[in-house]
Amino acid sequence: MSYHHLDDASALSTRGSLILPNINERRAMLDSPRWALTRRKLARGAFVIDQKELRQLATGADLDPKAFAKQMRSLNVKLNAKELGMLFCAFDNDGDGTVAAKEFAKHLSDVKTEEKTKRERLAREDNSYFLERKLEREAAVVAKHRKQAQVAVAATWSDEDRDRGLRKLEAAAGAWAPPPKGPALTPFSEGGPLTPSSFWQQLRVVFNVQLDPSELAAVMAFFANEDGLVDGGEFASRFFRLSAELRSARFDEERRSREQRQRRQRDVEEAIHERFFARDEEALLEDYTEDDEASALGKLAKIARGALRGAAAPDLNPFKKGSNMDATTLKHFLKVCLRITLTPAELAALMGVLDRHGDGLVDGAEFLTCFHKIVRIEHRRRREEEGMARQRKQESEERLLRRIRDKAEKVNAINVSWPSIEEVEEYATRSAVCKVSSDVAGFLDELDAEWPEDSVKRKRKTVRRKRRTRGTVREQRSTQS
Repeated sequence: MSYHHLDDASALSTRGSLILPNINERRAMLDSPRWALTRRKLARGAFVIDQKELRQLATGADLDPKAFAKQMRSLNVKLNAKELGMLFCAFDNDGDGTVAAKEFAKHLSDVKTEEKTKRERLAREDNSYFLERKLEREAAVVAKHRKQAQVAVAATWSDEDRDRGLRKLEAAAGAWAPPPKGPALTPFSEGGPLTPSSFWQQLRVVFNVQLDPSELAAVMAFFANEDGLVDGGEFASRFFRLSAELRSARFDEERRSREQRQRRQRDVEEAIHERFFARDEEALLEDYTEDDEASALGKLAKIARGALRGAAAPDLNPFKKGSNMDATTLKHFLKVCLRITLTPAELAALMGVLDRHGDGLVDGAEFLTCFHKIVRIEHRRRREEEGMARQRKQESEERLLRRIRDKAEKVNAINVSWPSIEEVEEYATRSAVCKVSSDVAGFLDELDAEWPEDSVKRKRKTVRRKRRTRGTVREQRSTQS
């Protein structure tokens, strides 16, 4: 890389050359406004260099233009040809075409110190600015809280304002629960005498109760002592007793409501019992047949076959609660729970099966035992049927495979077609020599022995005539085409 002065016109068009300004005061160029951006680039590059690199640079050899440009690139300082030439000319004090390494390192150290000082000053200014903004925000928050704490208290109030404020406190006491479910009353019990502002603030924070000036004045007059302040401990005690009374009243109301619901449920059950079960029992038929018994058990078995778990399972709770069921009760439960409708004969047959003691009553536990037994039997029978169905399906598939295999064997088998008399005579007239097996030869000998010579000649004439006829027809078709 070469360097030239600005008077050399050829140097301006040379790529990669250093363009050196031709001025007398070389170092004064660094203070020129024209090269402010260059100074800024050099300052950013000098800021990142450490002291070890500066010492190595100071103890090294002088820098020629090529080494100077390489040093700038190592500092990540991107300069064009004019800027690089200006810097090289500024540090080349004697004009010998080299830059003293020690002096250049000292200048970089000074620029580094100046840049560090400048950045610290800017950081302090930025921190002070943000600190001022933070203090202003905190002051605004404090002012807002003070403004909220300065609650206006009305000079006059009415009974309606007092009742309205007390209802708000009563609603808060009813919704309040002791810790840890609800907030603690420590701000009131340990707060001492409360001014109107403090009292309003604690009500808003602890119970989320907001009182207007008239309500606050009325409540303060209701709870205030001789000094016109609210004793926090006394207010907390009265609020706790009020909350306990309200909770007790709420529990009593819930208990009465629960008892009323239970009483209505009992009335409904009694009405259902009066409607369905309190009437006289129907006389059971005594002359039922085995078919009626089989039909009743079959209906139970049909329900048991589909008795699944989960939502599809039938409701058996009425049978669990019913200790002794007569025929009417059993018929109703079967219809409601299992959706089984029995005829009088089937009902009598089922009662005869389930009534083990002969007193006309069926125990619910015994019925459930019988029903679950039928369920197990039906499930076992269903599994057996499914197994038999799978076996039948497997056998059917095996038979189908055998038929397909036999059909394939028949298709692939070699069919032997024995020749007819006409075919044998035709080949014989042509004097064709045909090698056949011993079986075919024996068959032909038998034919010759069976057919008389006149019949053979007649057959031969017929074959020749047919052949001549086919040839004539073929020639006519070819002529027409």
